[in-house]
Amino acid sequence: MNLPALAHTEYLTIYYDEANGWLYNQWRGEQTQQTVTAGCRAVLGFVNQLQLRKILNDNSLLTKPWTGAAEWVEREFFPRAADAGVEAIAWVAPPEYYNTLSARLQLRGQERPMIFPFEQASVAAQWLRDV
Repeated sequence: MNLPALAHTEYLTIYYDEANGWLYNQWRGEQTQQTVTAGCRAVLGFVNQLQLRKILNDNSLLTKPWTGAAEWVEREFFPRAADAGVEAIAWVAPPEYYNTLSARLQLRGQERPMIFPFEQASVAAQWLRDV
């Protein structure tokens, strides 16, 4: 990947895609409540610093779903992202977690930010360019 990394840990790399005007977050491995909350806080810091409106959140390299942190992401991260000005999040999930993610996003009951699930990062990026 030829994007500059703003932050890198064993569980998350945050890239700045200046050409598209968004953050590209690549999550890896098995996540915990602590890694998800720390990672999301870092994402929000860069969103605020760079005044970005879009996020491509790529979970395709996860080895387990975020079940323990999903409620925190819905209750805390999504509203904070919206308050920071984020309008759209493309959420890439591995095929084995895609249906669960789709159902959770449909039931979340919030309009902001607009979030859509995808199985492929390339399709997610195209959608994000178009919104």
